[in-house]
Amino acid sequence: MKGYSLRQLSNINGYRNPNSLAKALHQPYPLGISASDIWPSRYGADGKPNGKRGQKALIPASAKPSRLRLVRNPQDGSAE
Repeated sequence: MKGYSLRQLSNINGYRNPNSLAKALHQPYPLGISASDIWPSRYGADGKPNGKRGQKALIPASAKPSRLRLVRNPQDGSAE
């Protein structure tokens, strides 16, 4: 559904409230099970979040060079 907003997806799928999908992502839902039981790799032994973020997405091979940011080498001024 790339290119659709959560509001549009809610409407397309027939939800009465256009914010239904957004609420599902941002509000906790009581499942009777802790998040550390569902995602043990995200939590330490003490039950606190690890604070790690996922890997950044790789730049696709089809990306246009104009969209890529060049990093300049401060020593010689060349772009990498």
